Amino acid sequence: MPEHPNIGRWHQMRHGFFNGDFEPALALFDPAIVWTNDEAAGPIAGTHQGLDAVLTMLGTGMEAFAGTLTHEVHETLATDDYVVEIMTERATVKGHAFENRAVYVYRLRDGKIVEVTTHDRDRHAAKAFWAAVRN
Repeated sequence: MPEHPNIGRWHQMRHGFFNGDFEPALALFDPAIVWTNDEAAGPIAGTHQGLDAVLTMLGTGMEAFAGTLTHEVHETLATDDYVVEIMTERATVKGHAFENRAVYVYRLRDGKIVEVTTHDRDRHAAKAFWAAVRN
């Protein structure tokens, strides 16, 4: 079975984002995007509505992780309306290691991301990490 075209788009977006090229991601974001991070996502938890709010949240996340955040994507699943990524997130901040298994669900309309919902599998460990780096 051939790979869904959204899988290639996601790999391009992710590669660009983590290498400082934000254009592939920006090209996919709908101006009215709604991004909801799991409650264990520390300073970026909650719902962020609109492109400006999402970009601010992403910047806050990059600062909070001190530029050390990486995503090891284990699987990308795609249809015309959804892309799902199963991954492990890792970072080190103030000597504290962060490792979280997560699922990101992207909902699409007309080829644009209109909604993102993140789910942290290691919620207890993520909350403990954020508590430790706050001190």
